Amino acid sequence: MNWGAFWAICVVMGIAFLGVQRADPTKRGAVRAFMGFSFVLVGLYAGLQGVWLSAVFGVLAALLFNLLFWVLIGRYNPVASSDDIHVFGMDD
Repeated sequence: MNWGAFWAICVVMGIAFLGVQRADPTKRGAVRAFMGFSFVLVGLYAGLQGVWLSAVFGVLAALLFNLLFWVLIGRYNPVASSDDIHVFGMDD
């Protein structure tokens, strides 16, 4: 197993999963498109380098890390909609 490829794929997919998880509910479609694009890039990388085993374990590790993040932090702090955010200015 190629550990460099494992960690690279784990980081890339972890960021993609975290982006979908913490995205604004109204913008999740665009974020999912980015995630699909990252899946294609990881698949191309794994195919060209011949590191399919590292890619599979990297994606599974990224899923595990994001599940752990969701259980510990994300479930108790849901993402707010952009309509609910109020910025205080000089007049407030």
